[in-house]
Amino acid sequence: MVYLIIILAMAMVIGPVLWVRPSPKERRIAQFRSLAMEAGVKVEPISLVSNEYYQRVSERNLHVADYQWVRYRRISKEGESGSAIRGQWTQRKDRQGQLLWEPDPVTLKEPESITAYIDQWRENQDVRFMALEFGPRTVSVVWTEEGSVEDVQKLISMLQALGQL
Repeated sequence: MVYLIIILAMAMVIGPVLWVRPSPKERRIAQFRSLAMEAGVKVEPISLVSNEYYQRVSERNLHVADYQWVRYRRISKEGESGSAIRGQWTQRKDRQGQLLWEPDPVTLKEPESITAYIDQWRENQDVRFMALEFGPRTVSVVWTEEGSVEDVQKLISMLQALGQL
């Protein structure tokens, strides 16, 4: 009986300590975000409820609500010229379940440098990526943070390359 009480007391002490430790997924995401921030990429979670544009996207594409989305945004530094492109490309599913990338505004032409990345995502039918955004001094990608460290490094180099356009 004494041993049972000792075991229960130990479990009550050790249990909360183990509960507070980060899971492997949390460690992986922390590593991704650390790599991004070291490269000067800002990491922002996206709320499908409060962001009007992505709320409309999630209403048209039900699979979008199944994921947690994060924006990796590269902002041009002082003295650097930003991207000459303004607009964004958003992924959606068609009636056959194929993932398509459509520009916003619709009249936006797809430069070759962007086509290379989007075509790769089109071919792979990669649901991890939802949007590629261009602003006056920013270039961003909205994705699920699923993948490997190599994927994050490719993503960071892509943002740096597209930021120079």
